[in-house]
Amino acid sequence: MELNNIYIQYSIYFVAGLLGLGAHFLKQKIRGQTAHAIRDWFINNIKDTILSVIFYIASFSALVHTDDISFYTAFMCGYCSDSLFSRKPKTNEKIPTNY
Repeated sequence: MELNNIYIQYSIYFVAGLLGLGAHFLKQKIRGQTAHAIRDWFINNIKDTILSVIFYIASFSALVHTDDISFYTAFMCGYCSDSLFSRKPKTNEKIPTNY
């Protein structure tokens, strides 16, 4: 019975991270950083979307191995994953090459 509770708990945390991914898109929509509908944004930027989801899954799996997982940390893990990969430079702005 205990094992089922852990799976349910981690499933809820995983969904919280997915909500974080969606919340970052909504933040961009509210600020006017994108004029696309959510479906169009994810289809037109499929590479960035895939990178965001892969990074989210990797960071979530690392988060599971800590004892510090919570709804908030899972949400922020998804939010930051989307924030990291969905940044687009302005048309006249150069992408920095020195990291």
